[in-house]
Amino acid sequence: ALNNINRQLIALSDTVGKSKAQLFKNRISLINPKATVIAYDDFLDKDNIDKFFQDKVDFVIDAIDTMTSKVFLWKYLQEKGIPFVSSLGMARRIDPTKLSITTLDKTQNDPMARSLRNQARKCGVSLKIPVKKSVYYQAYEERRNLISSNPDLSAEEKQKQLDSYIHKLHDVT
Repeated sequence: ALNNINRQLIALSDTVGKSKAQLFKNRISLINPKATVIAYDDFLDKDNIDKFFQDKVDFVIDAIDTMTSKVFLWKYLQEKGIPFVSSLGMARRIDPTKLSITTLDKTQNDPMARSLRNQARKCGVSLKIPVKKSVYYQAYEERRNLISSNPDLSAEEKQKQLDSYIHKLHDVT
């Protein structure tokens, strides 16, 4: 999809509509021809998860968009002792210098991470999950606090400045 071009290495204008799983498999094979990559063009859920792990898996990169499936995958991987890293929301993020790796329990000011932490706790999933995140939300919260605390601005002007900052963040992060 066009909205993947800013956040997925394999997403280019000429790959729109092609299988992401197959494109990632091809890309990894170009980097390391000895790597064995198993690619599935399917939506992971609780009813078919075993299909994805019929073969021995050394490592999983979670880039699932659906939060319930993401948490279900985490639980499965933790129970099976399979190492993994998970990607949090990257839509409209174009600056790789604004990305960092941490663990889910240490994420802050990120609504998606907050929701995932809550779901993970309910499912008995450890929050010590390595995650890739954007610093966008941290920057937003810092700016929101700064604008909100300015007594010289009306509520309307505060909102206007915050909206302007949000648009700038979306253009650069």
